[in-house]
Amino acid sequence: FRTRASCQHCGGGRGEKFPVHLSFTEIRKPTSMKFHLRSLIATVFSITAGITIAVFIVRMVGVKEFVAHARITDWRFAAVGFLLYAAVNMMRAWRFSLLLGGRMLIQKIVPIVAIQNVLNLVLPFRAGEFSYVHMAHRAGIAIGGAVASLAVARAYDFMSAALLFFIAAMWVLGAGNAAVIAWYAVPFAAFSIGIIFLMSARRRWRVYLGGRFIRAGSRAREKNQKILAWLAATAGEFFMEGARLGSGAHFAVVVISFVLWVINFMIGFLLLRAAGVEIGIAGSMTAYGFPIFAVSAIPLPITGGFGVYEGSAAFGLMLIGIAREIAVRSALILHLQEQVFVVVFLIFVYGALLLFRGLRFYGK
Repeated sequence: FRTRASCQHCGGGRGEKFPVHLSFTEIRKPTSMKFHLRSLIATVFSITAGITIAVFIVRMVGVKEFVAHARITDWRFAAVGFLLYAAVNMMRAWRFSLLLGGRMLIQKIVPIVAIQNVLNLVLPFRAGEFSYVHMAHRAGIAIGGAVASLAVARAYDFMSAALLFFIAAMWVLGAGNAAVIAWYAVPFAAFSIGIIFLMSARRRWRVYLGGRFIRAGSRAREKNQKILAWLAATAGEFFMEGARLGSGAHFAVVVISFVLWVINFMIGFLLLRAAGVEIGIAGSMTAYGFPIFAVSAIPLPITGGFGVYEGSAAFGLMLIGIAREIAVRSALILHLQEQVFVVVFLIFVYGALLLFRGLRFYGK
């Protein structure tokens, strides 16, 4: 045990005793060629499956009809939507900075968020989520701290999105369709409430749980149980990082998450208008909510979630009275606009970084 004043994880304070934060980092052997080959095969399969499904959907709705529908797309709405998308990613970076206690600057987190979005698009099973943990750890953040910040951020995301989706869907569809809505919203809300409860419990409880996990990891380490030691140490860091967050930081994260998802649903409204679907804000929130939860709930090994996204978006549009053919074409155009946003934002972020570094070098 160390006093709080001497512990870098708990900061200075009243001299209370907290468990020492152990590190289980080891020198690892180089990853085998067979592992890299399997990863490459899985990624190629994911991209091929995504492209195949996208082509199948276009052929199903008719190539000529799809092209004709795409030509009437109002790109002014899409441009405004991209600006809001960039603002949303800046807010996500700000939220991660708050969750990490300011140990990473926003300008360092924005590229990580951009890469995370692209890898979620390319890699199967939404494995891009873990790229944030890896890159934050390389920047000096403990793995448990990165996992804790990601879990809390996603919990508040699910809570905010589920609340807005549920209100909009009940407004548009009425109480008679509450069962359909509940199948989407309730599981995510329950998961989020559990994570938030763990991270909002009394600080001493979180420190106590973190200490128990760290001591369990130490015992596993002595028994040469490396995997169990790493898991226990990561869980300990998770709760210790939660103990760092004060009530003010939690309140700020809640507000940012809610505003972030209000803007996200506004982006959905603009992209649907760009695709030629003229419906109200509540209707667009309802239709846009279905693919948001479907892609998160069904992380299939398919690049971009093609097929699942279009099916759920078309289902939402048909629920509010859009014809089937128009709904499927609009869902595909909606999805393609989002894919373009992800790639363009990454190019914009790294182009801005290169420009800034070039100007700074020229200034020197």
